[in-house]
Amino acid sequence: MTATIGSVSEIAHSCSICDQVVVNLDERVQSHILGQLGELKKQAGAEKCELLRQFVSITKASPETNVELRIGRYRNRKNDVRALLAREGWDEDDEEQSQEAQYFHVYAPENDLSFKVLPIQPPGLDIGSERAFSKARQWLKTCCNKHSGCTGSQGSPLPTRVIDVSGEKIRLVDTRAEGLKRGKYVTLSYCWGGPQPVTTTKATLEQHLQVLPAGEFPQTIKDAITVTRALKVKYVWIDAICIVQDDPEDKVVEISRMTDIYNLSYVTISASTALTCRDGFLQTRKLEKNPVRLRAEFSRNKRGSVLLVTDPVNDEPIHKRGWTMQEHLLAPRLLMFGSLCMEFRCLKGNEQDGGTILPFDAQQSGMPVMEGRVASVLYTAKYGGVPDARHRNVLKRNTFLYRTGLMSLALRMTGEQNEQQIIVIEQWTKIVEAYTERALGVLDDRLNAISGIAKKMHRPELGEYLGGLFSYLLLPQLMWSRAEGQTPLPRPSHGYRAPSWIWASIDGQVTFMNRMWSTAKVTASLVELKIQPKSEMEKYTEYVSGMVRISGNATTLKLAADPATGELVAPQSHPNLSLILDAQEFQNVSSLDVYLLQILHDSGVIRGLVLQEKDGTFRRIGYCDLPQYGDGAAKLREGWFEKEFSIV
Repeated sequence: MTATIGSVSEIAHSCSICDQVVVNLDERVQSHILGQLGELKKQAGAEKCELLRQFVSITKASPETNVELRIGRYRNRKNDVRALLAREGWDEDDEEQSQEAQYFHVYAPENDLSFKVLPIQPPGLDIGSERAFSKARQWLKTCCNKHSGCTGSQGSPLPTRVIDVSGEKIRLVDTRAEGLKRGKYVTLSYCWGGPQPVTTTKATLEQHLQVLPAGEFPQTIKDAITVTRALKVKYVWIDAICIVQDDPEDKVVEISRMTDIYNLSYVTISASTALTCRDGFLQTRKLEKNPVRLRAEFSRNKRGSVLLVTDPVNDEPIHKRGWTMQEHLLAPRLLMFGSLCMEFRCLKGNEQDGGTILPFDAQQSGMPVMEGRVASVLYTAKYGGVPDARHRNVLKRNTFLYRTGLMSLALRMTGEQNEQQIIVIEQWTKIVEAYTERALGVLDDRLNAISGIAKKMHRPELGEYLGGLFSYLLLPQLMWSRAEGQTPLPRPSHGYRAPSWIWASIDGQVTFMNRMWSTAKVTASLVELKIQPKSEMEKYTEYVSGMVRISGNATTLKLAADPATGELVAPQSHPNLSLILDAQEFQNVSSLDVYLLQILHDSGVIRGLVLQEKDGTFRRIGYCDLPQYGDGAAKLREGWFEKEFSIV
């Protein structure tokens, strides 16, 4: 990346070659031929021209090649103009040429006349400046005062402990002991990245209530305190310090309150770029390549300039950590310090400190998506639906009726009583898929780190929460599988996590195989269901037993070890049977007798479970499917018989 000093406008390159291009901002699409590469290189100052340098770096052009700059509004969006630098006649469908192009976002410089017709400024690289903090305060003020669907700033019930950063002496506050019931506080979402230099333990609790060792804080914690103070907020909640880390009882209590801690906070700060707590997140951002300034004209010869910027595309560490998904999804307001600039999200949409703003319904890296929309737990929990992509603030399935208590009546009148619950269940499965793709420092946190989302989404019509699934529409939810490309991992062997029929019983990424949730034909019957949490407080996190009794069509099968890999596979006599085992647990087994249990028919496919019998009960060991029609699986389909299974 290039060294960045000052704003994008201040560091932008300009030269006599670049000045030959005049961008017409009144035109939707335009093309500029700069000339032949060989002739351009002969001009004075060509060796320093940023456009030529970037062109040469990505093409294999000869001296006779014409250099072309294309500029246009992306998908006709008013505030999204992009540019492409390539050889004349470049075709993205040509495999040989497809990589030989440099892409830019086009912005208007600060205080430039062109901002009137291109009202989007370059990314604010000075992410830790007072200028940036002032913008963040304005976003928050607007959200609290003008967004009808967002919570205000009058204060919320305080967590058990918060950090007081209002004075020179930073200290941990026991809110109950000091009689503090309500107040405004900030939460921090960040990657631990290993052991924390400063944590609250039984031994340090009393000392931390007097004063915290601020000088020993890692940089991410220091930056979070800086932001909290800049937002004019007195308290911040940080898990490593506000939870007694070596007290199991305190951790159980505080994890059970995680939903409210993040959901009731004034704003959650996301340290998106910090891989560890030591990295910090307020450093001035840098661009991959030097920005370029070009002349511009618009509206009857009015003149200004535009900036061509190559925005870095970075996979931010925050979206790889399991715990941070619920911290983001539960936040009523989220202030993200990303790889390029600062961004703000709330129920009404998103703002960005310069740069190209993604549409409200666009996919966010590392986040669950449903029907092309970023899944929002708050939308689901508060309104009973997901955002409608066609209308910015409209919710699917007329959720105003849901909010006013008339949804059940409306759905009864239209015969769609189950549609709302199906939407929520489908959204939950998308969240699980995205969540299990992330990493956990402690694998046994698999249920803990998603418990806040589960608690927020859970409402009576979804039935009982079962440690990763809901009892409503349970049988289709059993059609999860180890994700494609996910290496089988050993089944957890220490302690009890969940019944074998729940995805949380294994490690690694899972995917739900259902294609048509509302039209799939369930062929099995749920006879009995039992789940026992460790305690009432831990009903979203820890379990001691679970059983589901299912009656349905089944068949037996003998799996055999593949000579090449040693893995158990279906016999060659059933080539159309797809079988995916859940975990790595049969390495030294040459063959295994199993049952295949049909659960549902979905889009011409029979989907079911692979079960292993032991002492009169069964446990799930995998997922299977086969064509519902055709000769290839006819022999296997003919062998079904009715049987009842108690699966633990």
